[in-house]
Amino acid sequence: MRRLEETGSKNVVWFGFGNINAVLGNPQAADYLVAQPRTWKEFKTGISELEKMEEPIDAIVVDVLNQMSAKALSDNPTQADWAQMGNDVRNVLEQLRALAPNVYVVVDVLPNDEGVDKLDLNRDLYKKTISLFGTKTYCHTTMQRAAKGSKTPPKQIYVAQENGARALDLRPESR
Repeated sequence: MRRLEETGSKNVVWFGFGNINAVLGNPQAADYLVAQPRTWKEFKTGISELEKMEEPIDAIVVDVLNQMSAKALSDNPTQADWAQMGNDVRNVLEQLRALAPNVYVVVDVLPNDEGVDKLDLNRDLYKKTISLFGTKTYCHTTMQRAAKGSKTPPKQIYVAQENGARALDLRPESR
């Protein structure tokens, strides 16, 4: 969210596919248009509504890419379904880029089988999506510690760093 402030983004759309409590409970995000699509169709409908907006959108956030892409798959996907999903996700990201000058796509980082942190994406989806973006920013989340004895729950903080070397380290491995 700090990045959104730094760029002067006022009219922000946040598509949350995971836990959106960090956004909803944050005073900095009070004016954001927040949506949590349950299906791919709902997501596409939301994008169609954005295209009709008269006021320009400064930034769009997709939080989290791997969960968004799962919405584009059927319950029992075939190999062809996986390929189509990659194309659908790429097309949607291109559509979002046409709507706002700043599009932020959050991707989870999880340890692989060897315990090494990697982006939670398969290689094909990585190639079809991450390559669309010129500036790659490594963003991680931390939990803000509550004061000792405080009953206030900790808040999630998003920390962004432009660190190309770190982003390269996180690329999915070829299989």
